[in-house]
Amino acid sequence: MCPDLLVGAASCDDAAVYRTGPDSALVLTVDVFPPVVNDPYDYGCIVAANCLSDCWAMGGDPLAVLNVVMFPTGKLDLDVLAAILQGGADAVRSAGAFVVGGHTMTDERVSYGMAVIGRVHPDRVITNAGARPGDVLLLTKALGVGAITNSIKPGAVSEEVVARAVAFMKEFNKRPSELMRKFGAHACTDVTGFGLAGHLANVTRESGVTAVVHTSELPVIEGAMELIEAGLASPMSFRNYRFLKDRVELGETLDPNMVDLVFDSETSGGLVIALDRAAAEEMLAALHEEGVRAAIIGEVFERREKEIYFE
Repeated sequence: MCPDLLVGAASCDDAAVYRTGPDSALVLTVDVFPPVVNDPYDYGCIVAANCLSDCWAMGGDPLAVLNVVMFPTGKLDLDVLAAILQGGADAVRSAGAFVVGGHTMTDERVSYGMAVIGRVHPDRVITNAGARPGDVLLLTKALGVGAITNSIKPGAVSEEVVARAVAFMKEFNKRPSELMRKFGAHACTDVTGFGLAGHLANVTRESGVTAVVHTSELPVIEGAMELIEAGLASPMSFRNYRFLKDRVELGETLDPNMVDLVFDSETSGGLVIALDRAAAEEMLAALHEEGVRAAIIGEVFERREKEIYFE
């Protein structure tokens, strides 16, 4: 293995990290996905926030972005493509990075993504492998995006609830990333397609620990639970559960709707950060002062029979 490859694919971390010198390393990541909302500009902004998040989750700062675009030329007006790319470019610029190029191709469906290049000091990389017994888990965004976006196409969700989800998806994880570095985070991951359960399972596996999550403490977007109760959790909820069911234990009195929530996919979700309780409480207070809807959702223990217990 290359000694300068500090983080590769084996750990299922959020990005790769490659050392370029004693005091410098590159953070490298890519993601592409189809529209999750109807507005093309918002979609572009959401893609940017989602893709940049992988860099922030590693404790890095984004520098440059390459667009990856698939578009059904001839089926959709090119103004739609322009709006998508404008949303992405505006969001990247506001995050302090730049779109420097990319690649486009014709396809039957729209898909948009970004390859992100960032920087981090090689001694300050935050991976998913550092959680310690005694840590607490801090989540920096509310859950429920999967059910809300899944409900848009059948027209089963109000514009007000969609607007709440869009606001969360467009929100950057930049400030939480900066604060977790300040407060000495031990491990971090962001919550996206594999849901809270799936991404937290990467932390517990790589760190060799067990997490206990108090579902009563989970922040949830208003209106999302009603959609889940109506059976509108995304198909990813069951797929993620089927993949992870042998690694988790669900409390006997746990609401089945809460089970759907923790396994459901989250586009551009928050960070899950493991750090000392005192540091977590200080960080939480700082986030609340800045209007970030974060919460301490659980604790980390020595490895038990299961990797995650949802109570």
